[in-house]
Amino acid sequence: MATKQCTRCGVEKDIGCFLYASGKPTGSRCKACILDCQRLRRGNAVRAKADINASNYKRCTKCGEHKPKSRFTADRQKKDGLRPDCLDCAPRYGESQYLASRKWQLRNRDAVRALKRRAYYRQHTKRRPPKDPTAPGRAKKAWKQRNPERVIDDHNRRRAREAVPAWANRFLIQEIYALCKLRNRTTGIRWHVDHVIPLRSPVVCGLHVENNLRVIPAVENYRKGNRMEMHA
Repeated sequence: MATKQCTRCGVEKDIGCFLYASGKPTGSRCKACILDCQRLRRGNAVRAKADINASNYKRCTKCGEHKPKSRFTADRQKKDGLRPDCLDCAPRYGESQYLASRKWQLRNRDAVRALKRRAYYRQHTKRRPPKDPTAPGRAKKAWKQRNPERVIDDHNRRRAREAVPAWANRFLIQEIYALCKLRNRTTGIRWHVDHVIPLRSPVVCGLHVENNLRVIPAVENYRKGNRMEMHA
């Protein structure tokens, strides 16, 4: 019986233990050694893949190479927190995407304008209500109607700005103007708040304080004018 020695295990074996090609034994290794080598290679590949997955390496989806994770940029939307393409492929892919987008924009100028116009109106009309130019005026007018005494007092304080000392009682001053308004509404004749000592006079100048204010008929105030009444 014909025999042949395996070059791997060194055992003299029957010729049937070797592979045949065209009716003749081929190869220097027996079938058992060939299967053992195949199992060894398959196991090495599985272990190498497990080592790559467990280590700080990642496979790039563009070039297909396993590279260190430091060669990938961060991306919070991904499961592993990294972009799928490496730093070598990302610029080329971004440039190609930009060129393709630019070509599309040049071919579809009208569509680009329509998209920009739609985005502009969506941003400035839905999120922000249209401004009413009369709104500040209406709010100011409503405040004046709710606070007539404050309006009169502010007007007189501006008119007598230099004559209002720090110790003036603003509450009593507002009460005097409120009394004048009440008399105008109930008596049917006009009343004025008069400064007993005028604020501006060539003789003497008074202060805008509660002790220098009084409510008198408008006729008497017109007659008095900018003079101080001298009582005997």
